[in-house]
This record gives sequence, structure tokens and C-alpha cells, in this order.
Amino acid sequence: MPLTTNAPLVLQEMVRRGLLGIQPGLSRMEAVCAALGHPEAQLGEVVHVAGTNGKGSVCAFLEATMRRSGRSTGLFTSPHLVDICERVRLNGLDISPQDFDLATIKVLAAERTCSVTLTGFELVTAAGFVAMAHHRPDVSIIEVGMGGRLDATNVVRPAVAVLTPIAMDHASYLGADVATIAGEKVGIVKAGVPCFSAVQLPEVREVIRSRCAALPAPLSEAEVSFHATGGDGLWRGEFGPLKLGPIALALKGDFQQGNAALAMAAARQLLGTELTPKLAAAGLSTARWPGRFQLSEFKGRPLLLDGAHNPHAMTELCSSFRARYNHRPDVLLAVKEDKDVAQMTATLAGLVRWAVCTTTGSVASVPPAHLARLLKECPTVVEPDPEAALDLLVAREGNNVALCCGSFYLIGALLKRLSTVTENNS
Repeated sequence: MPLTTNAPLVLQEMVRRGLLGIQPGLSRMEAVCAALGHPEAQLGEVVHVAGTNGKGSVCAFLEATMRRSGRSTGLFTSPHLVDICERVRLNGLDISPQDFDLATIKVLAAERTCSVTLTGFELVTAAGFVAMAHHRPDVSIIEVGMGGRLDATNVVRPAVAVLTPIAMDHASYLGADVATIAGEKVGIVKAGVPCFSAVQLPEVREVIRSRCAALPAPLSEAEVSFHATGGDGLWRGEFGPLKLGPIALALKGDFQQGNAALAMAAARQLLGTELTPKLAAAGLSTARWPGRFQLSEFKGRPLLLDGAHNPHAMTELCSSFRARYNHRPDVLLAVKEDKDVAQMTATLAGLVRWAVCTTTGSVASVPPAHLARLLKECPTVVEPDPEAALDLLVAREGNNVALCCGSFYLIGALLKRLSTVTENNS
């Protein structure tokens, strides 16, 4: 990943430490946080969010709602799409590069004190906690990076734990079956801390129920303790006697129905009777989360951008596309090399009319020629450069919405290209 010399220090360090890779474990984070005076304990009420898909959307819905309630907020998410400062947001605004640098300098000093070396993700997590703690938010929403039990974010003591849909992903780190992966994800659930879960696969549901019963921790499950429905583009939710909606969700795609319900369940836990239909509508209708069923445009061609990067997410994307549009789209596809590409392309093949197969442009990708072979039932073009691939996509005859998907790294590269064109034309 090429960097300019004025890139934020945290990004320079993350790239430099890339060789450390992923090293699950909490001992390094615990040592550095202790040396820093425990910033993870100065984040206000913490909502910790784990799962396979939907984490960021739940965080975005919840953060917008809490901010609308008058609370000051911190938000920590990953990965970023265009700018690493997206990973830390304070009251809805990205952290400044200068503040991120100051927080990173403190973390580097703490590292030296402890004689440990954080991984890149641990470094950005610790710096994020330092920056957020400086502002002493009322509420902080923290998205797990990968897994849960041994994730760098799992040094926090949450007020609420949230589990989005859990499916197969990162199998080489988290486990070869979905129940084992669920066992890692539920590691964020703590004794006495209310847990809110999405609709889950039966084997996942049993893992969650067993964990919550053993601790114990109060468990509320979607379609058991709370409910969400949608129709005519409007969302409705029922949370005991509290009924919310109809609300036009800011984030589109049928899969956002459940994400909104999870966010409102957590909000109700934090806000109690302060969560009114008016407040819920204000939060759910204004949340911002790019790269998730996001409609954009490039050179006159409408584009739907979605970072669907595993089989579960790809299934949800294709289902939502069919529900919203009545055509087979031209597709721009790139997939990170560690993903279940065979299952993802098998799902996508039933939707696509024509495809440009490319790379993410930044991280190791499935070779575009291999993507083309997997999509053998439809016409394909191979173009390794994602910018050139985008040009090929929009040059196709027709003005129907085209689909760009398969990796958040691809979506980030495309959003950067689109924003550059917008700036140059303004």
C-alpha cells in the first residue's frame, strides 16, 4: 500500500507492522492500556458489537440515535474505506489526522514502557481508545475487528453486547464450522451484561444461549423478544409495548431491517423511556454508512456499491438487489484472497448479466482470471486494474444500475475515484 509522507502516523505504523499479521490475544492490549491509564474504561457506556455481517450498520444506526438523544458519542469501526480517520468518530465526525497522531504517539510510548509490540490493528484500536477517552463520551459504540473473544477491542467492559448475524468467515482464524466461530464471537458477552442477538442459525443460537445461561447474562433475541417488519420501503419495530415506525431507513437493502431492530433494542436498553418513536425516526433516517447498498453514479452510469465480502453477505446483497430492481446487472467484482470465493461467485452468477473481474487494488486478491472461470456461465472481462475495470463497466451499453461488490477494499478504491472526479468537476 503506497503512502505519502504526510499520511497519519497510525496508518504508517499499521502498514509497517503488516508483517506481524493477525496475532489473536489480549495480553499486549491489556499491558498497553494499563500503561496508558486504562482509556478503555473512560469511554462512557460502551456498546460492544460482534458478528459476521451488519456490525457497521448497527453501529451507525445506534450512534446516530444516541447522538440525536443529546448524548456525546464515540464510534470505533473497521476497516476504513477511504481515510483511516473514518475508524474513529466523535459526535458523528471523523477524528482529525492531528488528533490521531497525538493519540498514536502516546500508544507508541506506552509500548516502549511495556516492552511489547502491538499488531497494526491493536495499535489503531489503542490509539482510538486514547482519542475517544480524551473527549469522555457519554456513549461509545465499539465494533469488533474479527472474532470477539481474543479481539483487541475485547478489553472494554460493555454496558450492552450486540451480536449481528453470525456465519462462515475468517475460518482459518476462527474455526472450520459456524458453531466454533460463534463460540469466538460470543466471547464479548460478559456476566450480567444484557446481550441482544439477531436471528441466527440454529447451531449459532444454541451457542449464544448456552454462553448467556452459563455466565449468566440477560439475552434478548430478534423475533423472540423484539420484532421488525418492512414493506413499501418503511421499517417498523416492536419492543414489548414500544412500537416504532413506519420509518424510512437511511441505509437501504432488505438486510437493514434486522440491523435497525438490533440498534433500537440496544438503544432502548440504554435510553429506556427516552427512546420515543420520534427519536428512533430521527436516528434511523439519518444514519450514514457508506459502501453498504449505496447508490452512486460515475460518468452518467448509476452504480450500486456494496462491500459484500463473504457468502452470507453476498446472498443478502443479491436478494436485496432482486427485490429493488428488475434487471440483471453488469457487475464489477473483486474478492480478497482469503474469502470463500467459490460460494460467493456461485450466488452472484444467478444475478449477473456481464462482469468485469478485477482486484481490490490494495490487498492480496483472488486472481481476476480465476473469478472469470468461476463465473463461466456469463460473459466476463478480466482487468486487474480496478480503475480501468470501472471505466470498462460504465462504458457498457445501457443505463441500468450496475453493481460493484466483493470487497470493502474495492469499494474504498471506487469511492476514492468517485470523490476525486466530483472534486475535479466542482
